[in-house]
Amino acid sequence: MTRAADEAAAISALPPALRKLVEDEIRAGNGIAEIRRTHPAPPLGVCIMLAGPVRTRPRESDGDIRFFERCGSSHSGEFYDRDRMFFVLEPPKPMPPVDMNAIREELARREREASADRFGLGSLW
Repeated sequence: MTRAADEAAAISALPPALRKLVEDEIRAGNGIAEIRRTHPAPPLGVCIMLAGPVRTRPRESDGDIRFFERCGSSHSGEFYDRDRMFFVLEPPKPMPPVDMNAIREELARREREASADRFGLGSLW
């Protein structure tokens, strides 16, 4: 099966509200990054990972679509049906930069505070 045929089959398997969401996103310039027939969807369902965040509707639940905000390395938001059989996922958000110097300074400050009563202020630090 070609990628286009696989995408068309996955989209047509979605419930109407999720199908409309994916079709609206494709018309708005978003793409499909991946199609899964596994986690978080059960084997009978379908999971579509979009290439970018959803822009054509609010990121909230309504009557036909449920939404859950994730902050994970696999995806950032889930749109799904009431039975949790079909999912449309947003890609993960970029991780913020880590300032290791700030982390070390904070740990040293906490250690000084925790040890102040044992060693007296300024005696060893």
